[in-house]
Amino acid sequence: MGDLLRRLRNEGGSVRIKVTPDDFVVTEIVSIDTKGAPKRSKYRIYLMEKTGWNTLDAISSIASASRLDASLIGYAGLKDRHARTTQHLSVPSRYELKSRRDDIRLTFLGFSDDYVSTKVLVGNRFIVRVGGLTGEGAESMLKRTQEIRRYGYPNYFDDQRFGSVAHSGDFVAERIVRGHLKGALKIHLSEVFPTQKKAERDRRTKVSEAWGKWDKVYELCESEEDRAVVAPLLGGAGKKNLLFAISAIPHEAMARYIAAYQAFIWNEVLRRSVRDSGTRFHEVPGKTGPYLFPVEPPVDVRFDIPTVASKLAPCRPEIEHEIDEVLSERGLTLADFNVRGLRSRYFKSFLRKAWVIPDGLAVGDPKPDRDDPSDVEVRVSFTLPAGSYATMLLKALTVPISPQGCAV
Repeated sequence: MGDLLRRLRNEGGSVRIKVTPDDFVVTEIVSIDTKGAPKRSKYRIYLMEKTGWNTLDAISSIASASRLDASLIGYAGLKDRHARTTQHLSVPSRYELKSRRDDIRLTFLGFSDDYVSTKVLVGNRFIVRVGGLTGEGAESMLKRTQEIRRYGYPNYFDDQRFGSVAHSGDFVAERIVRGHLKGALKIHLSEVFPTQKKAERDRRTKVSEAWGKWDKVYELCESEEDRAVVAPLLGGAGKKNLLFAISAIPHEAMARYIAAYQAFIWNEVLRRSVRDSGTRFHEVPGKTGPYLFPVEPPVDVRFDIPTVASKLAPCRPEIEHEIDEVLSERGLTLADFNVRGLRSRYFKSFLRKAWVIPDGLAVGDPKPDRDDPSDVEVRVSFTLPAGSYATMLLKALTVPISPQGCAV
């Protein structure tokens, strides 16, 4: 979610979600056996309940309290700090996890031969307070709920996926695909983001100003990771050295860049599918393009869209054609995603459902809004499969609909 207070457009006003952590409760669902034999199992499995911490910072705190390296702790997904969340952790069985904080609680579940990762993640259960509704808005949500229970909603990647996108809208991954390696490195090393501390923003501004003077850029690097990226350029910015520099970008950062660009292309294909279906739709602004939500039952929702790579996962011919069209408009082809000279192949294609039907979707009775009694609020509960966004479902639920079912 990112921000402590999020607002969604709704007829008659601004819809509020997540004012306090208890307004957004997430319970992770995994498939893992915790009844292994203590002396023979490879991992200990824990349940972590946290409030006010993001997942990585909470794991860092636990690692410090347990006197072990944070890389030994397995987890399945990243959970926001502005929420009350429950998720699973694993650690090699010779270690035990501890927490010194009341807002990070650990419960030992048992032993397993599996470790916690995205491979065991089934989904997440959500309970969300939605406030700032008008009476008409609450009634509209109830109507939308009935429709979404039956047909689902467009399974877009939400704005959280695009935190690595430059202010200009440039994607590091697209620059790499185009062969603009120096530009990709500049975004990685010098792009300034609002979430960064002032000292880091100032340092990155200096890196941008010194760009091309590699010895100076190297001096401005404060982390070993950044120095490893710049080091090949000290011998010149030829293509070979640029490829070495790109290959030195930490795996986690590169994974974010690739995921953001694949999500952008994927969203664009789904947008066009909705637009071209002939179904009336409502636009909700997004960081990398509008999200289009049909305001009447869609004709066809049972199809998958693959993420882009040089070799696509099998899909409908019309979907593959749409991907080709999107790439063509950006001056690219699928073959461009086979970037030669990198140490590993980053782009992998996987199928993702274009529409998702939430399980157990329920909207409670409207009542006076806790923060503004002139408005109303509701509690929304639902379960989503791994990789789907609760915020996107909430956007779909709050799409304005007129009494005749037309987009407003």
